[in-house]
Amino acid sequence: MNFKIKSFFILFIFLVLVGTSLESKKKTNSPPPKVSGYELVSNPSAAFGKTIQISGTVSEILYKGNSIRFLVIFQVNRLLWIQIQLL
Repeated sequence: MNFKIKSFFILFIFLVLVGTSLESKKKTNSPPPKVSGYELVSNPSAAFGKTIQISGTVSEILYKGNSIRFLVIFQVNRLLWIQIQLL
């Protein structure tokens, strides 16, 4: 009887560990959230902590301190500054 309880307990722990391992792999394989260029211009705070994908011509690159700024012409008469903080 004692052997059955130990076997069941070990099997239960093994299944829990395998389940949590598979669950953590699912989370890391998902792509990071993305923000469109239009959303970035209309609501810049929506881009915090997300991947930004923009297509356009970089017309100017500025270096200041530990940051890089790119000037991208996004739409007609709209300029968009993108700042990258270097750590």
